[in-house]
Amino acid sequence: MTQFELIFAVDGLAEGAVWAIYEDFDALVATHGTTTLLTVTTPGPTAPMAAKAVVAKLEKTARVVVQRCYEDLVNRVDIAERCRTTPQAVGQWIHGKRRREVPFPEPFNLVNGGVWLWGEVNEWLRRSGKPSDDVQFPCRADYYEINHWLNERRTQRRLSAVNAQPVRSSKLPPAHLGRSRRVEARNFWGQATDDARAAR
Repeated sequence: MTQFELIFAVDGLAEGAVWAIYEDFDALVATHGTTTLLTVTTPGPTAPMAAKAVVAKLEKTARVVVQRCYEDLVNRVDIAERCRTTPQAVGQWIHGKRRREVPFPEPFNLVNGGVWLWGEVNEWLRRSGKPSDDVQFPCRADYYEINHWLNERRTQRRLSAVNAQPVRSSKLPPAHLGRSRRVEARNFWGQATDDARAAR
């Protein structure tokens, strides 16, 4: 079965939860500012199926709250470092000056000269006969499917929590009319009754 490397943005983890994760998973926890990233390698027939299975295990084992599947984005310098080559060589790959028969993947975003999904770059390396990582990574369609599933799951849980709350009685107390209001009401309806009789 294929091994997938997945990165999840999760809620902050207590020390005990981190140790539980390290004991049961091939994982790495890293904190960047207020963001906690959990990288885990897990088997599965596809990246979305692997993600669904490992999220359930993480919740059960360490009560991990997964927010989203985090894209592993790389720029030219990152690609060069991971491939042990130069940024200039990466630039030639990108512009098709090398390996023209296997087009380089399109950038995930054009910010700062472009960033790419490492999974798509790694697949290009494999197809080009270059050294590549043994594990597989999600493609952009996989990220969409996984994050859509996480959002739907979170929404369903919120709705279930709301529906499970007891409904408070909305019965209002009986209206109280002061003496002047009762006189006005009696005079109003009495006048209406007299008018109806006169009409007959």
